[in-house]
Parts: sequence; C-alpha cells; structure tokens
Amino acid sequence: MGHFDLCTACYLDLPNNANGCERCGLSMKISDKGPFICNNCLTTPPYFDQARIPYLYQQAIPFIVTQLKYHQHVYHARLIALLMLQSLMTQHNNLPNLLIPIPLHPKRYRERGFNQALEIARHLSKALGIELAYSQCIRSRDTPHQTRLDAKQRIQNLQNAFTVQPALNVESVAIIDDVLTTGSTANSLAKALKDHGVLRVEIWAFARA
Repeated sequence: MGHFDLCTACYLDLPNNANGCERCGLSMKISDKGPFICNNCLTTPPYFDQARIPYLYQQAIPFIVTQLKYHQHVYHARLIALLMLQSLMTQHNNLPNLLIPIPLHPKRYRERGFNQALEIARHLSKALGIELAYSQCIRSRDTPHQTRLDAKQRIQNLQNAFTVQPALNVESVAIIDDVLTTGSTANSLAKALKDHGVLRVEIWAFARA
C-alpha cells in the first residue's frame, strides 16, 4: 500500500467504522448491515445531517492523528485524506458544494503553526474538485480546550463560538475534521452554517472516538 505510506499489514489492521450511526458516526454494536441511526440522534438530532467517518479512534489511528496534530508531521494530512477518500469515493454520490475545515482561533493557530483540519481539507479539495473555504467561517471565541470537558460542558463551551460570513451562498457543505469525539464542535459550526442558509451539512472526519 505504498500510495498510502502504509505497509499492507498496517493498512489491513486499521479499525474500520463498519457500523457507525448514519447521522453522527458513533460505532453501534450491531451485526446487521446499516444504515442505522443511534438513540442519541433519534432523541436529540444534531444540526448536521450525516457523518462520513471511515475509522474508529483505536489501534494505529491515534498515533497517525497525534503525529499530525501535536508533532507537526504535516505529511500525515495526505495519508489521512487518502484514507478518507477511499471511503468517500465508494459511499458518496452527491458531493457537497463546499468543504469547510473546522477553524482554529487565531491564538490557537499561532501556537500550533497550522490547522490540521485545513491541511486534510486541502488534499480532499484537490482530489474531489470541490472548492475549499477557509476564511468564510472563523472561530470568533478562543474556547478552552475540549479534551477535559464532559459532553454538557463542551456544548456550553462552544455556544456562539463560530462566525459565518453572510456572503456564504451554497446549499450543501462538508465540515472537515480529524477526529469526531462528542460532535459538539462540528454541531456548533453546523448550526452557524444553517443559520446562514446552508440546507445540508455533512461531517467528514477521519476517525470516531
């Protein structure tokens, strides 16, 4: 699997998200073939309409993500995008009008030096021929890190965190991220997009925690 920068054994050992919820990608412990919607999405539907998340955040996936995110191994963005593309090309018929990476606040961007979601989105945009928007949506509040917050705190932390430019005039958008954990960040951005007239919002992420 040279074009993936992975050996065959490592590629075959990647943990596929075979039975993820159609709406949020949450892994469902069922043996039947989907699509299925999890109870959380049935009782409290998110603002986004569908999630395309090919892998679980297990085994080698955390290493690939953390090497990109925290160790500046930006070339891992290409690997992640290629692995996502393999799934997207087999499962997706109607592509969105626009790709929007989860934005970082300028302060966080200066600390890290890059936005890993944007680097992944660059490769997806080029491969799929879909326009990439990285300035139309901004993170207007420097929210505290989400990693130590529970689900309720994450939702409160992200209220009004994103600002969308009024000039954004498209029907469908895919939000790009590396890992979807609770989905609160993506949901907050999806709400902001729909408040500005976007009709359909999908989440394209590499892995589901």
